[in-house]
Amino acid sequence: MENPPGDSSEHPNFQNNPQVLEDQAKRNERKQRTSINGQPLLTEETMEILLNDLEQKEKTISSLQEQVKQLNKQLQIKTDAINSIRLHCVNVISKKDEELKQARMQIGNGFPGRKESHGGKNKTRTGQTHTSQVSERPSITYLLPPSKPSHSKSISFAFLNEQIEKEELQQSLHSLRESSLHHSTEMQQMKTTLLTVRQELDRVRQEHQSTEKEYYRVEMALRKNTELVLEQQQKLAETTERRNSLAILTDDQKREIRLLETNVEELKNKLDRLHIDFDSLQLQKRHLEHLVQSDAEKYELLLSEYNEMKKNYKDLFIRYMDLKSDNDRLQRQSWRELRC
Repeated sequence: MENPPGDSSEHPNFQNNPQVLEDQAKRNERKQRTSINGQPLLTEETMEILLNDLEQKEKTISSLQEQVKQLNKQLQIKTDAINSIRLHCVNVISKKDEELKQARMQIGNGFPGRKESHGGKNKTRTGQTHTSQVSERPSITYLLPPSKPSHSKSISFAFLNEQIEKEELQQSLHSLRESSLHHSTEMQQMKTTLLTVRQELDRVRQEHQSTEKEYYRVEMALRKNTELVLEQQQKLAETTERRNSLAILTDDQKREIRLLETNVEELKNKLDRLHIDFDSLQLQKRHLEHLVQSDAEKYELLLSEYNEMKKNYKDLFIRYMDLKSDNDRLQRQSWRELRC
């Protein structure tokens, strides 16, 4: 008898085809790798989930790459800002140092020259006053009382000289007061300038300190951003590795699916052939049933003939026995007659 339709182990294509046997062995090995205790780990739904996860991972990788680009741009901007701040600080400090040097030079070297100049001015003014007073002496002499003896003239000239000297002293004192006032004003201006320079220096120092703090903050932010970039790169590498492993697993599953589809096609072809064989067997069965029915009718006829022949045989046997007994009896009679 032939195998039933569901049994494929005895089919000649599965018995004698080495490619099918090799594919079956590979499929069993993959099933063992992707199964636990015979239970498959990956179904079609799982494959869909894995593919969706893979697409999401690719989107995540692209977004992470964009974030890395943005972080690199931010790092470049921060670096440029730090360099510009450094350059500005250097320029401001050098400028303020130059102004401070000039102020110190003015403070250290300005007053003696001014004193000498003012002294020279005072001397000049005193000389000019003395010359003018000397030139004015005749007019003063004309204003004196009428002429007296020479002794009184000498006394009057001495008195005039004393008055002239007093006037010169007063003028010199006035000029000295003006010069001292001028010097005090300049001193106040220089003190104000020095205070302004000191305030500017303090401001520059504070600005420098704030710049250093800003530089430190930016450097810390840069380190944090660098650490974040390294972490994102590590996550990106891990995601890429997982994506590659998932891609390999997906390729294996696709190959297994193609192999299963090939086996399904072969099984469909085998099932079609088995259906054809089954139909032919059904026809043979019907033919045999028809033959059996006709043979049964023949058997009934033969059985009736056999019974009739058996009955005739019994009759013939009885007749044979009768004939035999008659023959024996006749033989005995003939022997008796011969003896007699």
